[in-house]
Amino acid sequence: MHPKVKKSWEILKICVFFLTLFTLLFATSIINFYLTPRFSGLCDFYDYGILFFINATSSDVTKEECESQRRATILFIVFCLVRLISNKFENFIGTKFLRTCSVRSTFPGRHFGAALGFPYLTRSLSKSIRVGSAPVFLVIIFASTSIAFYPYAKDFSKLSRLIYNAVQRRHYLYNRSMILTFISIYFYFSTVLIELLDVSFGIYCPQTIFGFQILFPNFNFPMFLYILHTIILHHHRAMPAIIYEVNGEDCFIQLNRMRCITNKDCPQMSTAFPLDALPSKTTTIQRRAFDGRIIQIRQYRELDDILPCKVSTQVRKVSTFTSRPPSYAVPPLPRDLPSTILDLE
Repeated sequence: MHPKVKKSWEILKICVFFLTLFTLLFATSIINFYLTPRFSGLCDFYDYGILFFINATSSDVTKEECESQRRATILFIVFCLVRLISNKFENFIGTKFLRTCSVRSTFPGRHFGAALGFPYLTRSLSKSIRVGSAPVFLVIIFASTSIAFYPYAKDFSKLSRLIYNAVQRRHYLYNRSMILTFISIYFYFSTVLIELLDVSFGIYCPQTIFGFQILFPNFNFPMFLYILHTIILHHHRAMPAIIYEVNGEDCFIQLNRMRCITNKDCPQMSTAFPLDALPSKTTTIQRRAFDGRIIQIRQYRELDDILPCKVSTQVRKVSTFTSRPPSYAVPPLPRDLPSTILDLE
């Protein structure tokens, strides 16, 4: 494939990815925005028959309650359908960015989140029976919402503990990585807290971005939390290389390790490959110049239990220390001194 065509194809895939991501995050809000004019016609039957028994003011209130119930029911159904689709997309994100990383199997962070809609639906439907403000009812709604939010609170606790331990052992070598991690965990906590209070009590006024509502169930916040979860776990630290000298095969195998936030070598981002140098033809000075400490093993099959990843078949050149020359290196002669006998004459 031509380089320009390949680059254009990569840009197209990135654009499609972010467009799909935005659509799944705000799908319920977009549907709510375009269906709002139609919600007023769902309860037109309240205009007939009821006026013979109650006055016009009561009829308006009843119609508003009907519209609120219909809106909550439709948005709940749409939210569940969006979660079904976005759950597959979250699996794609995890496969794309974490793959076989050990942290993905031990700490996946994926939750369907449909149970969060039941407290919201119950609170919305309870307005017609005038129990929405009863203290006992509010306690029950808050308890059920807390149970539904428990997996996210548990994940937040784990993420906070991982970040704290990572900072203690200096896992983040650059300030921008640490800042991005702290911003992600802050948004994670803020989203969980705001959605918990909104689903339980509805204390927040409608919040909109470009006319689209962002509170539950309009915003696909379980997917947003999973993205933050992936950003935090995606950061890896480069560790010093290790070179294994296989005596039985007369070869060097270099392991470039990448360590996860869980302080384990990542099988996805770590690489192992043979070197073009042979132990039988390598001097002590050359060994000291290798970019990594050398560990001797007897057989090649021992690497299966040692290496976190498979050994590549591509042979690479030996990498040496480039930051400073080794202490055993012979310094060059000064330019102003003669280097040969002819220069002395």
